[in-house]
Amino acid sequence: MPKQDFKIIPKPIPKAPWWISYVLIGLSSVLVLILVIYLIIGSQVDSLEQSKEIVNKQIIDIRALGAAKLEKELTGIVREVDDFKIILFDHRITSKLFDFFREICHSQVQFSDLSFNEEDNRITLSAITESFKTLGEQILILQNKEEIQDLGLSNISLGKDGKVGFSVSFFLSEAFFKQ
Repeated sequence: MPKQDFKIIPKPIPKAPWWISYVLIGLSSVLVLILVIYLIIGSQVDSLEQSKEIVNKQIIDIRALGAAKLEKELTGIVREVDDFKIILFDHRITSKLFDFFREICHSQVQFSDLSFNEEDNRITLSAITESFKTLGEQILILQNKEEIQDLGLSNISLGKDGKVGFSVSFFLSEAFFKQ
């Protein structure tokens, strides 16, 4: 076989399109950015795990030290709740007095003074009316109320203008304030 001389003709290297190099640079940048983020997050995870261990140790220490303190606080709170329970069950609704006065007041009687003793539920009222007749009607209204006990009339006076001044005092039943 005869030996032939071959000459290979070099072909020109085809050039890649211009945008390929930009895409390659862009993807390389994204890859490097992802690698940097991964390393940063990895170091953050390690530091957070260390912080978590420290916090867990502190929690255990606080629980051990704070158990007695917490028990004291809870005992104090229980005492306060018990005190409030007593207050709520023994609470008297004194605002019912105003509705009660609407029921018992005669239309021609003007009450000018109110005294209320909470310890024994004694009420003293000073009033002025036009005549002895309306005074009698007011006393009848008060006598017909079941809640009123030990009704007393005092300081009856006739004014210069012909009006009758008087004072009434009575006790209200304890059940009145508890309803």
